[in-house]
Amino acid sequence: MVTTTRHNLFIFNFNMYTLLKKTVIFLIVTTLIISVIDRLVIQDELIHTTHKRLFKDKEKFDFIFMGNSLSQRSYDVNYLDSVMNTKSLNIGGSAQYFFITNEIFNNLVKNKDFHPSKLLVISISPYAFRKSESKTWKHLQMAGLDELKYSKNYFSLVKELYTVDEYPKVFSSTIRFHSDFSENLVESNNKLKHFKKDNADGFELNVTNKLNESQRKQRNELNFFANNFFSEMNKTHELKISEKSEEVLLNIIDKCKQNNINLLFITPPAIDMLYDKNIYGNLKYFETLFKTNEVDYLNLNYNFNELNLGYDDYSDFSHLNKFGSKKITPFILEKILQKFEITINKTSKKVKNKIKLKKIINEEITIPDYRTWVEVRLNLENNLQELNNKEVYHIKRNSITEPSYMVTKTINVNSGDNYFTEVIVKKGENSDFFGLRIQGAYPNRVDAVFDLKNGEVEGVEKGGDFKNGEAYIENLGEGWYKCKLVGKINSKDIRIIFGPTSNEKIILGWEGKIESLNDIYILPSSLKVFMQTEL
Repeated sequence: MVTTTRHNLFIFNFNMYTLLKKTVIFLIVTTLIISVIDRLVIQDELIHTTHKRLFKDKEKFDFIFMGNSLSQRSYDVNYLDSVMNTKSLNIGGSAQYFFITNEIFNNLVKNKDFHPSKLLVISISPYAFRKSESKTWKHLQMAGLDELKYSKNYFSLVKELYTVDEYPKVFSSTIRFHSDFSENLVESNNKLKHFKKDNADGFELNVTNKLNESQRKQRNELNFFANNFFSEMNKTHELKISEKSEEVLLNIIDKCKQNNINLLFITPPAIDMLYDKNIYGNLKYFETLFKTNEVDYLNLNYNFNELNLGYDDYSDFSHLNKFGSKKITPFILEKILQKFEITINKTSKKVKNKIKLKKIINEEITIPDYRTWVEVRLNLENNLQELNNKEVYHIKRNSITEPSYMVTKTINVNSGDNYFTEVIVKKGENSDFFGLRIQGAYPNRVDAVFDLKNGEVEGVEKGGDFKNGEAYIENLGEGWYKCKLVGKINSKDIRIIFGPTSNEKIILGWEGKIESLNDIYILPSSLKVFMQTEL
């Protein structure tokens, strides 16, 4: 009896061991199969492609953008790269929780192969620090988590955002899409091939949807809120989002400084942010935190009207469309060149003096006396010289860390007509180059840089809706030159902006900071603006 019982117990234990062994083998095989299939079924193929280019293929990029959909939709990278001759990549994700952005940043910063050579731009808004219990929001976070390696921080994020019963979907895209697996398998394969062929950079710049009439009525005082944003922010007291948020932001700042990575935080302009006064305190907190830690920050909601943004520039209350992104990118590039010592990758040859003016009628527009010029970080002083019995002034920068230029008051013009401005200048003691701009509503303008040593047009560039940008230089003798700039003005009023510069700056950013206190000599009474007509 005892022998039989022991025999049966042995058989039972053996069977349990065999069952357990088979179960473990089954789980291992299943896990391996699922992990292989997970590589074929992707939630967001664009994010997967950009992360692969950076973290696996180790492609080198000049500019890297991070954040949520505000990063994906705000910056016209095609414009940026065409002007700078650079290579840019966005690794942000739709609705991405900022603490996931931070973990992606940690992966980027730990290996120098991943560092951007020129600048890291991180889009930031108070909304990115808020988590949601909605299924859609939770689903969107999985795209970013899919690109992270397993780590303590990874599992902490999963624990924070999901319940235990949601873990299988988090860990496996195969389980996540099991109900329409075959369809997603084919779709992922096609999209991955497409993004690989097109060398996708992660930006969504072709959205053309505009706010409909119903949406416009919901925000029917847009100009009022944009005009009052600055004064309202001045009244606001800063409000920290959380201790954890500050810890994360300081982590990013410190690691960028340790690794000599240029860092810029940007809050893109959003209609919702203008109307939502509940976040003003958070935005003020960002300003104080970044200023205290000496890191650059742009809140473009301050520049909403300056950028000439409106209902037609948004696809919803938060996201810019194609037209809006084209407006803000030149402005951002200008600020970047002012704030950072970034070398321009020049490939084009200098533009020589081959441009001739058409017939110009003598219809002069009155320019305010030079004493009414708006002075911006420039010294203006009488040089005790004369040219044709008229006073010459010496213009000299007094800062190498800030943009410097002179600007006239507003001049009324006829939109759609051609205008030209001219001024007589001479090279200074520390500078051979002179910048001249006809500026309308931002970003509409035409710029030229003149070489006052060799008597050449260094280059001409147009921005926004201005057309027919042309420039030429006339030698008057004894080092004096008459510099002329022509453009078709799509604006109701203009200002003339000018000053000493360097050939190290791009044409559209000639007024940005440079390494020396450059100067020029100018004849203020020679500054004129004419309307141009056909013969």
